[in-house]
Amino acid sequence: MESETYKDALHARLQRVIAQCGSISRLVERDAACKDIVHKIGQVKAAMHEIAQQLLAARIKEAIAEGKDKHDIEKSLAQFKDSMHYLFRMHR
Repeated sequence: MESETYKDALHARLQRVIAQCGSISRLVERDAACKDIVHKIGQVKAAMHEIAQQLLAARIKEAIAEGKDKHDIEKSLAQFKDSMHYLFRMHR
């Protein structure tokens, strides 16, 4: 998809989300207030949406570049439409 730097940054973001999920587990274990748990879940959800948006943006960029290189705009548009479909489904 993208460079190793991009993959490293994505991996680091995912590791932070994993740590946040561990934090949620610890909150549940110690019977923390519901609002604190729900707040942390909201943070994880927002972080995952950001990761998904970055992945989709990279895929769209890649599809456009592929179509431009291969002079296949219809294929690029189809891939863009598919990516947008996933993006909109995320926000349900």
